[in-house]
Amino acid sequence: MDAVFINVFCLGDGADLTGAKLTSSDLRNASFINCILDETDFHSSDLSGAHFDGVTFNGTIFKSTQSAGTSFRNTVFRNVSIKYADFKKAILDDATMDKLTFALLKSSKADLANVKALLKTVKYCLTSIAFAVKLTQLEQSRFGWYPSSPCHIGALGQ
Repeated sequence: MDAVFINVFCLGDGADLTGAKLTSSDLRNASFINCILDETDFHSSDLSGAHFDGVTFNGTIFKSTQSAGTSFRNTVFRNVSIKYADFKKAILDDATMDKLTFALLKSSKADLANVKALLKTVKYCLTSIAFAVKLTQLEQSRFGWYPSSPCHIGALGQ
């Protein structure tokens, strides 16, 4: 689903932008409070001063984005992609995120002092992979368990 950035302002807070491609967009000071941003692509967009308070990011892409003064208060980051993005001056107070996202933000020198908690995504995923590797075909047929993906059990840390 492609979206023009003007729709963000027309729909306002609470818009469903699942799968939207908001690439190379000037979204400075935009409000995304309570929006659904699953798998939304913000590639090369300027998000400076934008508000994402209370949003849950599932598979959202932040590649080459500017986030100076962007508010991510009380947000949840799950399986997001962060590459070449500037989160140094982003506000991440009380944010919750998986360990991989935490590591990516830490390497980009983001202020993580007020991050509330870490989800256990990586731990559950690795546990599932180890479990799948240990099962033999005989055990799989006996238990009737054939994983479609090695990370389907507890992959979101819940």
